[in-house]
Amino acid sequence: MSALPRLSARAVALEVLGRYDARHGDAGELLHSALEKTDRTGQATDLVYGVIRNMLLLDWLLAQIAQVNRHKVKPAVWNILRLGVYELIFAPKTAEYAILNEAVNLARRRGSRKTAGFVNAVLRQLQRQIADRNVRMEDQRYDDRSVILRADGSGCAFRSPLLPSPQRCPDEYLHLVWSLPRWLVQQWVQTWGLDVAARICRACNRHPSVIAWPNTQRIEAEELAERLAAEGVACRFWPELRAVQLHCSGPLNALNAFGEGLFYVQDPAAQAAAVFLDPKSGDTVVDMCAAPGGKSIACALKMKDTGRILASDISPARLEQVNENVRRLGLSCIRCVSKEDLEKAVRSLKRIDTLILDVPCSNTGVLARRPEARHRLAKGLPLALVTRQQELLAYAKSLLRPGSALLYSTCSILPQENTLQIQDMLKRHPDWVLLKEKIVLPSTENAENCDHDGGYTALLQIR
Repeated sequence: MSALPRLSARAVALEVLGRYDARHGDAGELLHSALEKTDRTGQATDLVYGVIRNMLLLDWLLAQIAQVNRHKVKPAVWNILRLGVYELIFAPKTAEYAILNEAVNLARRRGSRKTAGFVNAVLRQLQRQIADRNVRMEDQRYDDRSVILRADGSGCAFRSPLLPSPQRCPDEYLHLVWSLPRWLVQQWVQTWGLDVAARICRACNRHPSVIAWPNTQRIEAEELAERLAAEGVACRFWPELRAVQLHCSGPLNALNAFGEGLFYVQDPAAQAAAVFLDPKSGDTVVDMCAAPGGKSIACALKMKDTGRILASDISPARLEQVNENVRRLGLSCIRCVSKEDLEKAVRSLKRIDTLILDVPCSNTGVLARRPEARHRLAKGLPLALVTRQQELLAYAKSLLRPGSALLYSTCSILPQENTLQIQDMLKRHPDWVLLKEKIVLPSTENAENCDHDGGYTALLQIR
């Protein structure tokens, strides 16, 4: 049987974007199922996430510069235009002729010669307005309103000012350039000030690093970096993190070091929760919303694979992911328990040192990794989400005993889901005391630190 013809990265990206709906599921799931159709998996991934991440800006440019009415264009053709505009602005190493040719070819296959001509005309109109596809942020030749910034510190300069003034209309400027909900940007500016808010917005649009943490039951970070380099993986050892930053486009599960259970992957902000908790050897820990298992694994390694960790999750499929990771890493202290059996399993424990509650949240700290979340938040923070967090807090409290601790965590940087939730909990339950809390804001990479997501952790104890 002959192999099926491979699709281009742009064709795969167009297919995924055509099926994508921000209200349902994760774009990553659609992408994962489609990547087998192309040899250019890295480019296809960048195109899908790039368009989703910058969708508000791309649509605005098509309407403002090319003066295209979206409602008069078929969805598939609109996505072809989005892909073309994204590459012209955010992929400066890709030749312009390749971008336009592929867009025209996709349009021809999806429509007609007339459709192809329309796509070509729109993209060329936008192309003519671009003065330089790759300028540095500090370049003084262009007005601030003429340059669309990229998270890596570069930008695309247009021939004339087109953006709101970052000095006179900072909220509108940040909202548009980084394709983030206006209300969210405004709240960040009010909470942390303009400079910090601008850094958060930029970090939300970065290409997040892949960080490998050593399975310290088998290997240390320096040796892990050597093993990965020997497999041909471009990587960087970060002494401060005791972890390895990976620069590879292929699947991680194809690496021998992965199959041998020498490392697991987790963002530094999520990893910091285990450092914040600092569990001891022999502790008993319950991880209520464990999938995909990073916090349980980090705690198990800090506990030197002693004691006991009960890991549970509402999703059986996601709980199986935890099981797979635990088996691969060879950790014996973690036992996966279904949601239905969790309460019985907890009641059977002689003691509980800590219950970890990583609640569903807005994902405002991880928008770089989950770019579709920004579209679900377009109309504000859902009240149902905040209510669900309160319900989970109440349920977690019902499982604990005097002396037990609760580690509450989110991947949000909104006070409504973090400090305000904890303050409300303390008011309603005077038998609880707050031991400590910490918020981490998303950050881009610099000389001292690797880039990372944002999130919140609070450690409480029942008296």
